[in-house]
Amino acid sequence: MALHLDPADRDAGLLQGLLLSTVSMALIVAISAPVPVLPQMMRAFAGDPQIGRLITLVAVLPAFAIALVSLVAGAIADRIGKRRLLTISAGIFAVSALAPLWLNSFALILVSRVITGVAMGMMIVPAVALTGDYYSGPTRQRWFGIQQGATAVAGVAVSTLSGALGEMGWRFAFLPLLIGPLLFIGLLALPEHRLGAQTDNPDAPAAAQRAPWSLWFLVLPLGFLTSALVCPPSYEMGPILQEKDLGGSGPTGLLMSVIQIGSAVAAFNFARVGRLSLPVSLAIAMLSAAIGAFMIARSPTLILVGFGCVAAGAAQGMLGPLFLTWLMGKTPPGLYGRAVGSAQTLSYLAFFLAPLSARQLAVSLHSSASAMALIAAADLFVALAAITARLSRKPISPSPETQGHTAHSGPPTRLWRGASKGP
Repeated sequence: MALHLDPADRDAGLLQGLLLSTVSMALIVAISAPVPVLPQMMRAFAGDPQIGRLITLVAVLPAFAIALVSLVAGAIADRIGKRRLLTISAGIFAVSALAPLWLNSFALILVSRVITGVAMGMMIVPAVALTGDYYSGPTRQRWFGIQQGATAVAGVAVSTLSGALGEMGWRFAFLPLLIGPLLFIGLLALPEHRLGAQTDNPDAPAAAQRAPWSLWFLVLPLGFLTSALVCPPSYEMGPILQEKDLGGSGPTGLLMSVIQIGSAVAAFNFARVGRLSLPVSLAIAMLSAAIGAFMIARSPTLILVGFGCVAAGAAQGMLGPLFLTWLMGKTPPGLYGRAVGSAQTLSYLAFFLAPLSARQLAVSLHSSASAMALIAAADLFVALAAITARLSRKPISPSPETQGHTAHSGPPTRLWRGASKGP
């Protein structure tokens, strides 16, 4: 499909895009930084009788808090302004994320991690919504891909850096979170762009604020399902390698990094895939996930498993930008916050629930590899369903945001055919 450039496409420029991409990087840094030093923290707080049960919360609490507050964050962003909420939340994040550097109570560290997670949820929703405000069309697709790719790159980098810093003491592993104050300073220094200010207007006409419920009820559950299907390879890698007698923690960590690299490469190149119709893009992503999961499950050597990790990572890198582009391309700008908040809530719930479900499936089948093969079959089913939906091509009425374009550019858009182009 040819890429159509609309003269009305929004482009706020490089600095705004880099600043919003830094938000995504800050989130993965906050979640990943303490993971390499959890054993050191457990020894440091050995006097706490529950430390063995609670230490994992240091890593997972922020993600859980994001899932809880994202929906509320969307409503607040639409009410008080996305840039204002982002700046306030970044200030809270800058302080709370670095609090473990000086806190001596494990309970207070957990409290600080909850506050960090709440701030993160209040940051990511307006950041993604502002990307929709500041950009449209192919430019929006490119920035969504850059944000997803930057997150993957940051995940690999911070795990390595925090692990190295942790050799000097567990507190040093939190130093990469200095990205928080830098982000806050950047938000204060860079003035709000006029495009964002226009879409934050609460007095917009009621017609422009009408929620596309039918679209949301399709996009949000489908995004939850696909997110849940593509993330298990990262969490089951260790047990699968142990079943095959292919190595321990070293190869596991290496292959998890390969997944992140595959995700980054796919995300940075998402704009090319985004030129295709939505079901074709979705089918490509889920077919890649199916191939990756099957190779990870059945390959007898680390090299072949590595190729599977590349394919699985590519699926992860494509899905996030794909669903955000689709969702925001058909949602009125005044409702971006609610739409993104709902998507983020379901996404983080998927990341929280899917690994637990995959583990239970592996226990039930007495094999992690068999569980991964079953997940590969589910990925393939979704890919085939996407192709079937593409062939059906059911037309729908254009959304309020796109009416101005379609009124002068031909017939109404189709839900599966043109949604990935943006408004």
